[in-house]
Amino acid sequence: ALLNLKRENPALKHGGRGALMERLETSADDAVYAYLRDAGNHAVLVMLNLSGNEVSFTVDSLPDADFNNLFTGTSTNPSQFESFSLDAWGYKVLYR
Repeated sequence: ALLNLKRENPALKHGGRGALMERLETSADDAVYAYLRDAGNHAVLVMLNLSGNEVSFTVDSLPDADFNNLFTGTSTNPSQFESFSLDAWGYKVLYR
């Protein structure tokens, strides 16, 4: 799934052809690393829990757009969530 996303989503292209990675601030920056690569109509939003504990957190500056969850296939608008939760060592990969 990740390799297909890399091949098919223009936001993940190499160098100047792709989007720059923008780190997103969270309310749990000590445990969560979140970033966005936005290339207009195509974007990838990644949230990683780098701790051995479940964590709930908020994310600043989320785009107001529909994204698909790479692993569940569900569609969601991340800007409409008040907070997120990730299991220990968990992750979310959203794309459009």
